[in-house]
Amino acid sequence: MVKCISPLRETVTHKGTGELMEKHFDTAFATPGGIKKLRELILTLAMQGKLVPQDPNDQPASKLLQEIETKK
Repeated sequence: MVKCISPLRETVTHKGTGELMEKHFDTAFATPGGIKKLRELILTLAMQGKLVPQDPNDQPASKLLQEIETKK
C-alpha cells in the first residue's frame, strides 16, 4: 500500500476519493505501516480540500482566522 498511496496522492479528487480508498483499504490494512500511510493520505487530502467539494463562496481561511482572533 505504501507504493500505492504515493501516486494516488497526486490524482485523487473528492469525486473518487471514497471509492478509491474503499478499493485499496484491504491492501492498506494488510500492509505493514499501511494504516499509518492511509491516515497520512487522508490528512493530506483534507488539507488540500480534496475530500469534499469546495464552495467558491466561502471566505478565505485568513479572514476566518482574523474573525476567530477578534472574538478571543
